[in-house]
Amino acid sequence: MNNLKTSSFRYKNYTFLYHPSSFSVTRQRILKEFLLPQNGSVIQDLGQTAIKITGTGYLFGENCMEQFEQLNDLFLEDGSGALFLPGMSPVFCHFEELSVEGNPGPKMLRYRFSFLEDPQRNSGKISARRSYYVAVAGDTLTVIAAKCQMTVAELLEKNPGLSQDNLKEGDILWLH
Repeated sequence: MNNLKTSSFRYKNYTFLYHPSSFSVTRQRILKEFLLPQNGSVIQDLGQTAIKITGTGYLFGENCMEQFEQLNDLFLEDGSGALFLPGMSPVFCHFEELSVEGNPGPKMLRYRFSFLEDPQRNSGKISARRSYYVAVAGDTLTVIAAKCQMTVAELLEKNPGLSQDNLKEGDILWLH
């Protein structure tokens, strides 16, 4: 289960029909330069920004506008969710932007998207590339703990706010 990566493009419970044609993942370090009274300067590291994921994709077929409406409904949902991009570890994000690019054709539509990391839910664990488990239907904390060769108490310690009552399919549980 170390470094689990996905081959699908998913957000929350929605699986995109087509992978994005392009996407980029950006993180910046916030640096501030302070001039010294004598000569020179000193740089202060103020930390990192949240991960921003932007990209473009295409929707195809007679129902491409209906597909876009489904994406729009997903965009309008409150709260963050797990974003799975091909070849990457999942990141909890907010769906920040969704737009149509160019003139949609009768069987094709190009769209742009952006997601912004939810640092409170990721707690820096994504960038550290830690091991995790994605809950499946029927999982309980006891079952997951047994699958991952750890105790329920260890799972709860590594996943603050987690309980049997709020465990659902697609949740990401940190193991280390």
